[in-house]
Amino acid sequence: MSFRGNEEGVTPVVATLMLIVVAIIGALTVAYLVGAISTDTAKRMIAPQATLTPAPQILIVDSPQTYVLDQQLAQQYMATHGGVRVTVQSSPDEFTSATSLSQNISDIVALSRAPSPSLLFKDPKIQTHFIAGRAVVIIANSNMNISALSQADLAMVYSQTQQSVPFNLTGLTIVVRNDDGDSERTFAQWLTNDAETSLINYTAAPAGVLNYTAHNESDVISKVSSTPGAVGFVYWGSVISNNPSVSHINVIPIVNKNNQLVQMPSDNAIKSEMVNMSDTNYDDGLIGGLYYLTEGQPSSLTQGYINWCQSSDSTSMIHKMGMYGAADLGITN
Repeated sequence: MSFRGNEEGVTPVVATLMLIVVAIIGALTVAYLVGAISTDTAKRMIAPQATLTPAPQILIVDSPQTYVLDQQLAQQYMATHGGVRVTVQSSPDEFTSATSLSQNISDIVALSRAPSPSLLFKDPKIQTHFIAGRAVVIIANSNMNISALSQADLAMVYSQTQQSVPFNLTGLTIVVRNDDGDSERTFAQWLTNDAETSLINYTAAPAGVLNYTAHNESDVISKVSSTPGAVGFVYWGSVISNNPSVSHINVIPIVNKNNQLVQMPSDNAIKSEMVNMSDTNYDDGLIGGLYYLTEGQPSSLTQGYINWCQSSDSTSMIHKMGMYGAADLGITN
């Protein structure tokens, strides 16, 4: 029996099917290529005539201490103000930051303290806008009988030198933050008259004083609370948000280094000092915050952002950072 006839009958069918498949694939390929070419041609035809409108942008050059807060505020603002982009970039010091203003590179310079007199002298066009503030306070274990502490007292304690410690501070344990945190920078600048921004050189306690390095605000409070004879520093916001029923800490009055007045931290005292910055209620050197600088009158876009940051719309985020907002203090431009 021969199968030649069947083979000859099948071959044309297979060939026809293959031709149909090839035709379909070819048609699809041609359609794809034509579509791609058409799209590319359309892009090339439209692109030279297109006018791209960039999104309105505000550039903030920030200090390391306020960088995290500014990022949070910027994200919250952009979420409710579609189309506006707020970019936050970090800068090492206020003079470098201020240069970006005078050269029209940035719209806002953010500082953790009010601008220094030397900066304002260098650029008298600078305008300062208060956004938020907070104050460093000294805390001690409840077994410590301390009526007040001065800068001189604490400078002798937070020191590497072998010197005598004040009698009322013998047997002390100092709790140091050397993690480049915000409160550390504020305290270090106050302690050293702006010579230092870190306590990295103050981690070896003098004779008769023990030392413990904390890593954040809650760690400071926990260590001071649980260690008889311990003293540390934290932001006031960390104290008032702490549950006093489980903490054995006292807030210690400060001898103001500018007028030698003994001043006890309180909500009213700290708020009043943030508004007036006159050393009347608390030592200004222990107050930090968020200050926006602009080169003269800001643009309407930038002013709108500043107004929002100073309004009650931003206070929930500011409170999370342990700060008082401008709206809390009744401060506006």
